[in-house]
Order: sequence, then structure tokens, then C-alpha cells
Amino acid sequence: MKTINYYLRPNYLPTRSSNNYCAKVQYKDTLNQQDLIYKMSHHNTTVTRQDILAVLDLLNEVVREQLLLGHSLVTDLFKTRTSIRGGFAHKEECFQKDKHEVLIHISPSTKIRKSFTRELKTVKVEQLAKHPKVNMIYDYIKKSFGPYYTAGGLVELRGHHLQQKGEPQILLIDKGHNILTDDIVIYKVTKVRILWMLPNTLDSGHYEVVLRYPKDKLSLPSGRIPSIQIS
Repeated sequence: MKTINYYLRPNYLPTRSSNNYCAKVQYKDTLNQQDLIYKMSHHNTTVTRQDILAVLDLLNEVVREQLLLGHSLVTDLFKTRTSIRGGFAHKEECFQKDKHEVLIHISPSTKIRKSFTRELKTVKVEQLAKHPKVNMIYDYIKKSFGPYYTAGGLVELRGHHLQQKGEPQILLIDKGHNILTDDIVIYKVTKVRILWMLPNTLDSGHYEVVLRYPKDKLSLPSGRIPSIQIS
């Protein structure tokens, strides 16, 4: 559903008006490039994930290259311009890195802005707590984000809001729906990373990953976390 959720919070800025509250957009999710690639590959297309990844990598490279060459860009998604911050004492003065800075400005395209104006609806909601989200799993032995991982290897969940009040617990579910919790050791938890060890007793095969916070009764089920393949 094409909606923007928002809630009201107290407006602490001094004002002469009676606007004691201001709106804050409540995001439904935060998507990174890997998330977009996954959605694109399941969007009624025959293009593979590898094809999409290659095109996006090329797009990123070309955009960066053209910006560094001094061009402005206008695409269906965004447009860019550059400016220089810092004053010049006289007409003969040149750019100095310790005094001046080149800034890049990126804004949505006219097409995107019109879509927001014509198609988007807003919905007022209650403010929600920030729930954890896992974007990817990194294998330190293979030095990759999967899909294949090493039994007994050090891995890392990466995402957002992973540091909650309750201590996290990681479960693995095999194809027979057996839940594995033994020998899963968590070493470090931050807001964006959970460092843990895959059991060395895992057989080759496919496993779903579940992240739980038992004390808070909060759970990220399989399907919202990338699955792993033990090779």
C-alpha cells in the first residue's frame, strides 16, 4: 500500500504559533542495495540476481566517475549538482583544501516528486519501538556474504537496532524443522552487528536463521533473515 506513516511528537523549537507538535515519518523498513536486488529479482522478471548486481555495480561506478569529471546528472531517480563551500578573499585566490570544500547535492527527480504528489497517501499512527532488522550475514572465513558458509566459522549478522534490552539468542532450523541452539556462541552485540560462531557440528545443507530476544519476547523469524547454506 502506497502510504507514508507518521506520528506526532512535541515541538521543542520556539514558535509564536500554536503548533505544539510536529510530524515525524515512521519508516516501515530500511532497505539497502541487497534488499533492492532481492525485490528486483522477484519482480516478474527473467533477469538474474547476478545480472542486476552487475548492472548496479556498473551504474555506481559510472555515476561516481561522471561526478568526479565535473558533470551534473539528471536521471529518472535523482538529479545532482555541486557547489563549493568557503569564501575567497580576492579574485585571484584559488581553491584550498584546508579552507574550501566541494559539496554534492542530490535531490529526487521531477518524476519521483510527481509520484509523491499524485499517488501517495499519509496515515497517522502511534509511535512504535525500533525493532531489529538483519540485512545480511558475513562469513569471515570465506570473506563473503554467502550463500555458502563454513561450519565452525565466525560469522556476523549485520543490520539495524540489533542491540535490544534483552540478550539475543540465535537459532538454526534445518530442513527437517529441527531447532538447533547448542554450541551457538555470541561474542559481541552492537546496534548494527552481532558476532557469533556457527557450530562445527553442522551437517552440509540449508538452514533458516532465527534471532530472538527471549526477555523481551521479541523474535525475528526465518524469512526476514537471509538463510545460510553450509558447504
